[in-house]
Amino acid sequence: MNYYKKYFQINILVSFCFLGLLFNSIYGSYSILIFLVSGIILLLSDIKASLKSCMNHYFLFVIPLLGVISTAWSDVPSSTFRSSIQLLLATSFAILIAERFDFNKISNTILLCFVLAIGMSLISDNYALNGLTGEYSLRGIFSSKNYLSINTAIAIFLALSILTFNKMNLYSSLLLIISALVIIKAKSLGSILFVFITILVFLFVYLCRGLQFFKKKINVFFVILTFFVFTYFIFNNIYEGTFDDIFYSLGKDPTLTGRTYIWEQGLSLYSDNKIFGNGFRSVFHIGNNVAEDIWEYVKVESGAGFNFHNMFVEILVDFGFVGLLYFLVLIFGFSYKIFSLNYFNESTMFATLLFMYMLFQSFIEVSWFRQFSITHFMICMSWVYLNKPNQLFNKAVV
Repeated sequence: MNYYKKYFQINILVSFCFLGLLFNSIYGSYSILIFLVSGIILLLSDIKASLKSCMNHYFLFVIPLLGVISTAWSDVPSSTFRSSIQLLLATSFAILIAERFDFNKISNTILLCFVLAIGMSLISDNYALNGLTGEYSLRGIFSSKNYLSINTAIAIFLALSILTFNKMNLYSSLLLIISALVIIKAKSLGSILFVFITILVFLFVYLCRGLQFFKKKINVFFVILTFFVFTYFIFNNIYEGTFDDIFYSLGKDPTLTGRTYIWEQGLSLYSDNKIFGNGFRSVFHIGNNVAEDIWEYVKVESGAGFNFHNMFVEILVDFGFVGLLYFLVLIFGFSYKIFSLNYFNESTMFATLLFMYMLFQSFIEVSWFRQFSITHFMICMSWVYLNKPNQLFNKAVV
């Protein structure tokens, strides 16, 4: 009886953590307060197990700690320090939830949180005007169309992963239907394309893991090299204008809604601080010349939340070559763990899908290392799940 009572309490706290992140665009500081209080209670519920969990996955704390250190040279040290501590706490909460609690006993709670968030977005009439294209885009309960797309993609991967192993799960079926309807309503060609490519690549990886060639040590290097060569080809052609006619024929902006200009500004800023960067989250503040120039270019008000819409550019600006090196090692670590799996279960399938999606998105979005975002929270959980390849289910230690 005590066992079920404890897991009921755990699921309540886990739901508050997820709802706090999913609804922070609406409720702001109140939502974040709920997230922080719930996470701290979970951490303190077994402080010894929580600390052990964090120590087991110390590699995920490199960016938060680099952020704290970068306070020394940041133009806005107080903001950099605050953001770094927030990222550290969010990372800790994600690790301890994934490490300490059985995924199958909290999965329905996570599903219900996404059903609520994505469902509210489906019935929402909250549209935002894109200053560059003049188009109105659905953003639902989220702060932008991009965040709606990313959260909907996560919901699809979560639902698919659970349905694959439990076809009778009604929550995952409901979530999959709602998520598909949101993507259709949002008319997001990019979202559909990225989700489709992610699923195709996952199937490719799943099938190729059984081939003798992919059992050799070079498999990870081959996949990463192929991916980066392909990506370089695509974006090099974008810069040369080769794909302009294709984008125009689809009614899309060939500059990826002004991203190419934003990337140029970021790379110019990186050239001034190549080794350690400018400091975590130190650019987009009122008074920063580069930030003001970008805000004016994309026609949003000064001080609006923003980023460089490219994870590699973002991390170069914030942490320089040191940060980029860490990020590449992190990508390699994820890839190696995926190809080292003996089999997939609910949690590892979701972790693999999410990693692939976020890796593909890295070239046009910034989804990693955002302290109060569901993407960072769940990619940290995914790292933990992929570190348990020999466990059928993740054992709880509460």
